[in-house]
Amino acid sequence: MKIKTFNQKVEEGRKLVNEFLLINHPLDCPICDQSGECVLQDYAFKYGSGKSEMDYSKRVNGWRDIGTFVALERNRCIQCSRCDRFTREITGTNEFGMFNRGQN
Repeated sequence: MKIKTFNQKVEEGRKLVNEFLLINHPLDCPICDQSGECVLQDYAFKYGSGKSEMDYSKRVNGWRDIGTFVALERNRCIQCSRCDRFTREITGTNEFGMFNRGQN
């Protein structure tokens, strides 16, 4: 079996996924701490125009200090679940959880 990762259909799929990731993510990369080192920023410019073309109202959340070294910036959250997996698999504290991530 051969799996093709570079063809027209796959590229269209990547662009659509990128669109969905950018629906609620603010594109203020110049003032972001991760600017230039952000995987999402790299994908946004590689697979699209760097902005979402979907016309949805963005959710607005503030940031929250959750520890000595960590601040939770929920406006930038794309619900990738990395923080949830980190607290479950690395620290074993289960401090985060994912709810209402999709339709299920």
